Amino acid sequence: MNLFETKLKFDTKLLEFLLQLEDQILKLPCSSKVITDNMLDRWPEYNIFMFPNNYLHNLFIQLVHTIYDYRSKINYSTEPLFLHAWLNIVYKNTKIPYHKHRENVISGYIYLSPEPTYTYFYEEDKKVTIENVQGKTVMFNVPCYHESSMWNFDTPRISLGFDVIPTNVFYDQEWPYKSTKGIPI
Repeated sequence: MNLFETKLKFDTKLLEFLLQLEDQILKLPCSSKVITDNMLDRWPEYNIFMFPNNYLHNLFIQLVHTIYDYRSKINYSTEPLFLHAWLNIVYKNTKIPYHKHRENVISGYIYLSPEPTYTYFYEEDKKVTIENVQGKTVMFNVPCYHESSMWNFDTPRISLGFDVIPTNVFYDQEWPYKSTKGIPI
């Protein structure tokens, strides 16, 4: 498992903006892949970085630089890249469920809430626990299963999930998420 961890800086006013977006995102038209009215199922329908906001734009710039640093460390595809990112909001007594991302992409998340939480990564018989603190960014380039710990706070848990997709994969006929809103980086 090739986990890369770093910390990005952002203005906490970004959290207010993201919480205000939740209703707007839930009203977006849905593809057949969306099965509930939950934020966690809406990820293919939009790209969070397409919403105009200076705080979000500053985070985007940092993330793109971090992606290219990680790309060079792991000798990842030299093809042009697309970034698809989405908002995860989880409320008390829920969590981001056990899941994995597609092969041939770099996946990751930026943890934004001030309260600590954990993400568990699983590979064969191995479990790796990552403690999330505000601004922590984690990336990985293998499709390992992962999930968050149960959220026990009254305030929402906020993070951004993302996939970095090389051009050949983004335009591949086998790509299962054709509605994915990738932007070139």
